[in-house]
Amino acid sequence: MYLGVIDLGGVVDQRLPFHSPTIAASALVAFVGVPMLIGAQLSWRGAASANVWALGAGVVLMGWIVAEMIIIREFSPLQPIYFFTGAGIVTAGYRCRRDSSPSRSDGRL
Repeated sequence: MYLGVIDLGGVVDQRLPFHSPTIAASALVAFVGVPMLIGAQLSWRGAASANVWALGAGVVLMGWIVAEMIIIREFSPLQPIYFFTGAGIVTAGYRCRRDSSPSRSDGRL
């Protein structure tokens, strides 16, 4: 899409912001790819903030899919797959964050 190799079709291209697949691909990299990359790198290093990045990156991925469906008004079988992948990343980040947080004596999380 970024290089023009994948053609979305004239109708879908007209629905993209600024009618540009290049801008859409750049936004995908910036808003979804970069947070996922940072989260993966932090997880690899075992950083304490990795779980927070996983939560954020998963939510952004889910939001991207919803926005994509609203903007381009087309359905792809990959959309639910990636939406639920984002939900899985959110769940994993939340569970790991909860498991690594110090326990409280009053029973609250």
